[in-house]
Amino acid sequence: MATGEGVWGSLPEAEQNSVWDDTERSFWVNLRIKKDAENKKIEKDFQLSINEVRLKLSDLTGQRSQLKESQSRLARELAKVEAELAGTTDECEKKVSQLGRIEQDYHASRKKRTEMLHDIWFKMRRFFRQKRGEDPDAPDHLGPESEGIVLPEMLSELSLGFNGPTPRVEPTNGTAVVAGRPEEEEEEEEEDRMEGIEHHDNRGAESLVDIVDADGNVIGPVEQIEPWNQWVEGIQELEIRRPVKIHK
Repeated sequence: MATGEGVWGSLPEAEQNSVWDDTERSFWVNLRIKKDAENKKIEKDFQLSINEVRLKLSDLTGQRSQLKESQSRLARELAKVEAELAGTTDECEKKVSQLGRIEQDYHASRKKRTEMLHDIWFKMRRFFRQKRGEDPDAPDHLGPESEGIVLPEMLSELSLGFNGPTPRVEPTNGTAVVAGRPEEEEEEEEEDRMEGIEHHDNRGAESLVDIVDADGNVIGPVEQIEPWNQWVEGIQELEIRRPVKIHK
C-alpha cells in the first residue's frame, strides 16, 4: 500500500502546485475570517470602552463646570462675608470702646452730681441756720437724703459692672468735703459754682449780675425774679462777687 508521501511524490509537479495554491487560498480565507472576527470584537470592545469613558467624561466635564461656577460664587460670597465680618468687627470694637467711655462718663457724672448735691446741701443748711440766728458752724449729721434729695437708682445694666469706689462725703464745719479730692480742685470748683450767684447791693433791682464771655465782653444780665418762695429769696440775697463767665 502506497504511503501519503509516495502518493504525493507520484503526482505531477503542476498538480502539486495546484494543491499548494488551493491550500494557500484556504489558509488566507480562513485567516481573514478569523482575524476579521477577532478585530471586529476588539474594535467593538474599544468602541464600547471609548463610548463609556466619553460619556463619563462628559458628565464629569459638566460637573466640573458647575463646581467651578460654584467655586467662583462661593469665593465672591466668602470675600463679601470676610469684608462684612471685618467691618462688623471694627464696629463692635468701636461700640465696646464707646460703651466703656459712656459707662465711665456715667459713673463720673453720678460722682459729680452726688458731690454737688452734698455741696449745695451743706451750704444752704449753713445759710438757713445763719438766717434763723443759729450757729452756722454747728455740727450737722443730716444729709440731702433726709429731704429726699438723692440721685435715682444706678442703671441696672451698669450697677453690677461698676467696681469703682462710691464717693464718701463728710460734713466739716458745715461744708462738704469729698474724700480723695485735692483741695485745689475743690477750690476751683467752688469758685466756678459761686460765679454769678452772689449779690451786689449797688446794682439795679431787676439785674443781679452781668453774663460775660471768656474775653470779658458783656453778653447780657441775669435778671432778678419774684421771690416766690424762701429758697429763691435766699439765693438772690447772696453776695455776688464777680460776673458770670461763660468758658469756651
